[in-house]
Amino acid sequence: MWLRIFAWLLVAGIVACSSTDDETSQDEENQDFSDSGSLETLCDGYPENIACPVLPASPAHPALEDGRDISDWTPPDCAADSMPRFGTSECLVVGAPCPDGIWPEGVTADVIRYVTPDGTGDGTSKELAGNLQDMLSDAPEGATIVLSKGEFAGRVLVRGSYHLVGACAAQTTLKRTDVENWQWSTVTMTGAGAASIKNLNIQGDGIGVVIGDSDEVKSLSGVIVDSTRSFGF
Repeated sequence: MWLRIFAWLLVAGIVACSSTDDETSQDEENQDFSDSGSLETLCDGYPENIACPVLPASPAHPALEDGRDISDWTPPDCAADSMPRFGTSECLVVGAPCPDGIWPEGVTADVIRYVTPDGTGDGTSKELAGNLQDMLSDAPEGATIVLSKGEFAGRVLVRGSYHLVGACAAQTTLKRTDVENWQWSTVTMTGAGAASIKNLNIQGDGIGVVIGDSDEVKSLSGVIVDSTRSFGF
């Protein structure tokens, strides 16, 4: 099950449903009490001075913009970097469109560090692109870390005020590759200071994104969380 986060949403997530071994209790939860006969059966044994409650009428399905019932809508099959526009046959690109080169366009900030999947430099320029983990440890607080196109392997800890900007969600991926301890997340955002992640694809055999231990704003925008385990966010 995939989760894609809309470009205009501050934050979104998904929680996987778990099954139960208690078949009886599950069946009871799934009973349909919409007809009065079933409800009256539940009211058997009520004291005479307590009336059996009356359920409200079932609400009509919400209608789409063109007047169709929502149950008549089939989401279109969209490309990896896009998602259905609710209620229509259109697909929306998640985040910024992919640039022609490997770097995102129009990034401005007081402090910028550049990283590539195999970078070994100090990150002060595109030509001296560094390693993502090093930049998150060594870059000044508040720095914007610009990620090229490509796949960045490993877990990412954003501790404090850092801003990650990828080239585009379709072609810049953060992927947790280790298979042990699936409870660990691909991305963890924590600590003091505002932080953000933009135009990235987050994957891995574990939780996608965890935010905790912070009173500051942590925001995701133009982000796809895909192929994760148990929780997307």
